[in-house]
Amino acid sequence: MSTLAGCFAQYPYGMWLGIPLVFFAAGAAAVVAGGLWHRAGAATSACVAAFVLAFFAGPALYELYAKEAGDAVDAVVTRTGHRKSIRNKDLEACTVVDTSGAVHHISQQQNCFGQFKAGQRVVLYKDPAGLLDPFADTPGNRAPDTTGLAVSAGLFALTGVSVFLAGQRRR
Repeated sequence: MSTLAGCFAQYPYGMWLGIPLVFFAAGAAAVVAGGLWHRAGAATSACVAAFVLAFFAGPALYELYAKEAGDAVDAVVTRTGHRKSIRNKDLEACTVVDTSGAVHHISQQQNCFGQFKAGQRVVLYKDPAGLLDPFADTPGNRAPDTTGLAVSAGLFALTGVSVFLAGQRRR
């Protein structure tokens, strides 16, 4: 459920579904492993891993999906800068124009962390279904980030193993 919550959070307004879902998943692990089976350590481990899993799995799977299934389109960065968040915090932002002339405003969620300069060529990986915003990256870099995927797999395994072992040793 935490992995699914992280994936939902990548969609526009998906946080409204992802946040309650991850709290439900962590709460269910706490109630079952800690409350019903009286395994406090396993419950704590499962809750923390389930909660953190959503933060790693969502962006890692978004990048994997964009690079593997997305349509690669050449583009040029026209402007870089900062925008203000709801809490008045500076966030990196890029304006990108693809070969069809479409203008895309890329945020940190779509891989604009200040590494691009105005006039630089980039590749936009567009969602074939058209539901997700395009993911920007440097040309020739189609391989997904394996670190994020490995951390997500480890957290997924830790959550599952914690609940499984708590169920095997319940009182």
